Amino acid sequence: MKAHITDATLIRTLGPAQLATYLRVKGWEETYREKDRLSVWELPANGGSGVTLPLNPRFDDYARRVYEVLQSLEKAEERSQLEIFVDISHSRADVVRIRAIGDEDADGTLPIESGVRLVESGRDLMLSAACSAVVRKRVFPTRKPDDAVALMERLRMGQTETGSYVMTIICPVRPDLAAQPELFEESPHTDDPFERKVTMNLMAAVAATKEAAEESTAKGQIEPFSLAVMSGVSANLCEALIALQEGTESRAIEVGCSWSPARPIRDQRIPSEVQISRDLMPAVEEASRYFREFTPQEDYHLVGFVTRLHREATATGGEVTISEIFYGRPRKIKVFFGGEDYMKAVESHRDKLVVSCVGELAKVGSGFTLRFPHTLETLTSPEED
Repeated sequence: MKAHITDATLIRTLGPAQLATYLRVKGWEETYREKDRLSVWELPANGGSGVTLPLNPRFDDYARRVYEVLQSLEKAEERSQLEIFVDISHSRADVVRIRAIGDEDADGTLPIESGVRLVESGRDLMLSAACSAVVRKRVFPTRKPDDAVALMERLRMGQTETGSYVMTIICPVRPDLAAQPELFEESPHTDDPFERKVTMNLMAAVAATKEAAEESTAKGQIEPFSLAVMSGVSANLCEALIALQEGTESRAIEVGCSWSPARPIRDQRIPSEVQISRDLMPAVEEASRYFREFTPQEDYHLVGFVTRLHREATATGGEVTISEIFYGRPRKIKVFFGGEDYMKAVESHRDKLVVSCVGELAKVGSGFTLRFPHTLETLTSPEED
């Protein structure tokens, strides 16, 4: 059942300019206007069906007339009035919708712990899209691009929506103020702002993840995911999608975006909605593991126990093997430390202390090496035991 909006006070928050912008972008055409009273719009693609748009919010019947417009849009777009209302309200923003589709959430609710995971994973999904909008990488380390971090501070959470469980994220986008082309030697349009690049990248990357998962499952190869990196796919994005599905125990995750009416999307190849079913997630998880295992990772934070030490007789430093837990299994990482840090590793091995350090993790032969290590620290001491 689709949600209807009947609160007159809420409906009056939609201004005539917002409604007119939305109608124009959705393909409606204004065919008649009475100044400061009303305008008539028709949708040629839908048999010329029309709506009457009130132009003065002070009219007593303003809310009723706007409600009639919402009813017509609901029928034309086959979407709920609530979704359409949110899109019109945020006409200068892209609205991202993350939907957990399952049987238990048919009433629009989720267990509270699942809701927390949905929000956290939704944040991680947006951050991964923002990072790959700056630069394409298989893995984004702890330190993220400044532009991506700055965007995350501007995102807002919107009202949740019914229809399974829907989380909305509001991404403000500057309007596209097009001028008359003849006034310019070149096209008056400028490049899309970073915010729009992020939402476009999000949808392209999620679609590429789905296609790669389907192809990898059919062929038994990882190559489709490697090629999808250029479409914005990364280990971070894959992990966010996995966490969304596992955290909500849904049978499918749907990611959609309603583009800001104030800045129509130019690349019609970008999908507005992508759904990834649970049965594709094993392939997505394997791609994430592969990316992290075989891609040198900057600023990798290694935490574990020193299990082996080796130093030449005349050397001050030496090779240290640190065992960490990776995806639930032990993994040994080789690290070369200079004299002072090597002695600290020796003491940690003797006292069975947990150590941590930061460096670039790389696959070397059949094993792993942490290159350029720094910030070696001990995390436990005998007193803490």
